[in-house]
Amino acid sequence: QRTALHYAASKGKVEVIDELLSTRPDCLKDVTFSQETALHLALKCYQFEAFKVLVKYLEIHMLHWIINWRDFNGNTVLHLAASTKQHEVCLT
Repeated sequence: QRTALHYAASKGKVEVIDELLSTRPDCLKDVTFSQETALHLALKCYQFEAFKVLVKYLEIHMLHWIINWRDFNGNTVLHLAASTKQHEVCLT
């Protein structure tokens, strides 16, 4: 099941992400049926700007541990970034 944040992240809708997280930052913890976070979905859909905004909210709300969340296949967002050659993610 996907949330509004998941859809916004996968479509790169930064304004929607900002609105959702400014009112309910705990939705960063929501995962899909495949155990994917909004960060996973942003990377899978090559939405780097959305990814950067999500990381900013992780830092603000002290939710750094989400960056290491593993999806159903055992991949963290860094695994996805490396496998899809999105090296700019490592510099975020």
